[in-house]
Amino acid sequence: MAKDERERTVFIAGATGYLGWFLTRKLCAEGWRVIAAAKDESEREACGRLEAMGASVVLRDAAKRASWKDILPSCGSVLSCMASRNAGADASNDFWAIDRDANARLGAESATAGVGHFLLFATFEGPDSRAVTAFSEAKEAAVDAIRDCATASGMLFTVIRANAYFKDLTTRFFDSVLRDDSFSVFEGGGTHINPIHGADVADFVSEILSDPGKAGKDYPIGGPDIFTFREMGMLAAEVIKARGWRSHQDGSLAPFKAMAFLTSLAAPFSRAARVRNALVRWMLYA
Repeated sequence: MAKDERERTVFIAGATGYLGWFLTRKLCAEGWRVIAAAKDESEREACGRLEAMGASVVLRDAAKRASWKDILPSCGSVLSCMASRNAGADASNDFWAIDRDANARLGAESATAGVGHFLLFATFEGPDSRAVTAFSEAKEAAVDAIRDCATASGMLFTVIRANAYFKDLTTRFFDSVLRDDSFSVFEGGGTHINPIHGADVADFVSEILSDPGKAGKDYPIGGPDIFTFREMGMLAAEVIKARGWRSHQDGSLAPFKAMAFLTSLAAPFSRAARVRNALVRWMLYA
């Protein structure tokens, strides 16, 4: 493959997820050659949408320790959106196996294959959160491992840390208003946050890929508008105009704290309990 063609080829791991979809659409529209990775045939519908955008789709199941060695030599850049499920994860598909091991393995294979630029989507909390939960530690361990490979090989390594995505808040507030004509906030709902849309993240990534001077950095990013959680709930209610839309509940974190305590007691004896404990502790922290 010619050098110019390789430099314009991007591999996207986790392409069937929220960010992967926007990244694929943006880069295909801009004329990049995109190789999009899906898990297996169970994602056939998602694969069809990716192909309709112009991407070439390959099947790789990271939970089964898949390798990407046959693909990476033709790629100039690699973007990893791989992340574990938030619930129901077994030992082969939790954040140790996916967020840490699969991402670190992809980073190492990319460095060995001579990929010029690796871009990883990590958590907004960053290194300061790694002692809080195993989930945060898994993400940051992948960041460390890929950075070591990048330093040794000369590969550029960029980390994107979005503080929240529109999809997460849509699920929480808009679905709640649609279902119950109300929404809940915790600790008074006064925490400020500026969520970002996946399309805006894709625009930003496109700029980084097109300008090597912007690569090789950590980017905490967010959207242009700042809201409290209470304000986001009120916005959802105003948009939907549901019955009783003014009602809201001040939720207590006590049940989550109790769950964190109980799962910590069971954690030494059950992997499922360790997974649940890590997720609940991360939710409390976030």
